[in-house]
Amino acid sequence: MTRRRRASFALVAIACAVGAVLFLAAARPIRTAPSGAGAPSARTPLWSARRVPALLVRTVEHAAQARAGTALTKKLGEIVAPVRACVAVDGANGSLARIDTDLALAPASTLKLLTATAALNRLGPDHRFTTRVLADRAGNLVLVGGGDPLLATPEHIVYEHARAPYREAPFTALTGLAEAVAAAGVHDVSGALLVDDHVHDTLRFLPAWKPIYAQEGDVGALGALTVDGGHADARDQTPAPDPALTTGQRLAAMLGARGITITGGVRRGLASGDLREVAHVDSPSLSDIVGEMLTSSDNYTAEELSRDIAVRPGSGEVPATTELGIRIVEDEMDVLGVPRTGLVMRDGSGLAPADRVNCTTMLRLIELATEPRFAAIDRGLAVAARTGTLAQRFVGDPLAGRLRAKTGSIAGVVGLVGVVDGPDALRFAFLANGDFSAGAGAQLQVEVARAVGSVPDVRAPPDLVPPP
Repeated sequence: MTRRRRASFALVAIACAVGAVLFLAAARPIRTAPSGAGAPSARTPLWSARRVPALLVRTVEHAAQARAGTALTKKLGEIVAPVRACVAVDGANGSLARIDTDLALAPASTLKLLTATAALNRLGPDHRFTTRVLADRAGNLVLVGGGDPLLATPEHIVYEHARAPYREAPFTALTGLAEAVAAAGVHDVSGALLVDDHVHDTLRFLPAWKPIYAQEGDVGALGALTVDGGHADARDQTPAPDPALTTGQRLAAMLGARGITITGGVRRGLASGDLREVAHVDSPSLSDIVGEMLTSSDNYTAEELSRDIAVRPGSGEVPATTELGIRIVEDEMDVLGVPRTGLVMRDGSGLAPADRVNCTTMLRLIELATEPRFAAIDRGLAVAARTGTLAQRFVGDPLAGRLRAKTGSIAGVVGLVGVVDGPDALRFAFLANGDFSAGAGAQLQVEVARAVGSVPDVRAPPDLVPPP
């Protein structure tokens, strides 16, 4: 007998059993009013099928979900048996599968879900980062960074949009700031263009990272005033030695192209004294930034956001650091009721091999993404065969367009956390650590996703109970 036929017979058996109870209860005589009383109103017996369709539906659905969960847990257990892994899957009616969900593992880029959640909760979905040009009394222009991770030159924007994960990524055009300065009537600058990135600290590369990350272009030089992802050139993946100076030099070139000369060149300085704003440019909304970060798995944006949430408004002497940002992420998890047993964060992107998190935490973050304040997380999940890090994966697969997830992969680490859309939206979290290749890790992601996607619809058919 096939699995489908066994499930059908089980549903019929449950329906018959409940139906027998309903029949016996319905057969009881209805008490009539005493002699002389008014005619009794018609009553439906307490256990009539008209009163208890929801009970029958729940009974059938729960039984079906229990069977589906048992089968899924067995299948997932076989898939992850060779590695250290945790898996958690929820359906519309609650838990479907749990495997070592409290085991803290390296999460790779799935850690960005924590950074995204904390940033949205602390700053708000509509927050924007502002880059300003000020003028002082000495004849200088001062370019002040506000922590915008997406400030970019036209060349960089074209370069990134040509790459599949970044095809629809938003950016803040540095040309917009140059045009605003020109529109303000600035013609010649007798002083210098000073660059000020004091709101973040000047640690450009975290000690928790492998040196090869810089060599392979995994992340650029960090700072509050950066352009083109902190890289030395619009198409070069080498981190800029001083990203603030690089940003100032590129703005100066754009101003020069608009006939604005800067006599004193570009150098470091602080915005102080009597200043007036000449121009500014705002980033896309934090919702759009978070969406870009998750869809394309942008390490640089994640690291910038982990510092941005630590900026103290009005403080000119205490720069934001990654360490302070991590503490704030942890605090935000407590505020939101997200369990963080075993959580260890050394960065905001998941590049650090020492990062640790478990599947219980990850699944809760996916649940939060259904709330309006965190909708950017749900929208930002890469879609299989469509967008971001999944744009070129699952093509022609039944999961194409249905699987939406945050991917994660570094050496010996793989993760996939998200949703499989369908009649029942299935939320899941999967992390694995072990001595496996990048190809083997990708295959684990595929097998886990397909196992989750194969869960049958456990909702009872609409005609299971009679109409009222």
